[in-house]
Amino acid sequence: MNAAAARLGIQPGLKVRPAILIPIDMALSGFGVDSARAVRVLKIIVILIFIAILASLGSALFFLVHDRGQSKRTVKALAMRVGLSLGLFLLLMAGYYFGLIPGKIT
Repeated sequence: MNAAAARLGIQPGLKVRPAILIPIDMALSGFGVDSARAVRVLKIIVILIFIAILASLGSALFFLVHDRGQSKRTVKALAMRVGLSLGLFLLLMAGYYFGLIPGKIT
């Protein structure tokens, strides 16, 4: 064990939560929200965004067939899909960073 770990009282192999999670848990509990509920809300948000991505993709296909490529509605729908996909990716990365999504299933 190195000197810094000894000063902090960290034992080898001891799982320590990142320090940023402690204020987040305190803030969530201050509003009456526990971590399990936050995980459920995150799952619902991810599912809704995924459905919106599929709907945007379907509308782009509809506009492509219906307008025969003469309108910009297809491009707008595909741009919306890309934006939603990027937002979903960032949401998942934030969920992993804040510990709402586990890193490795063992």
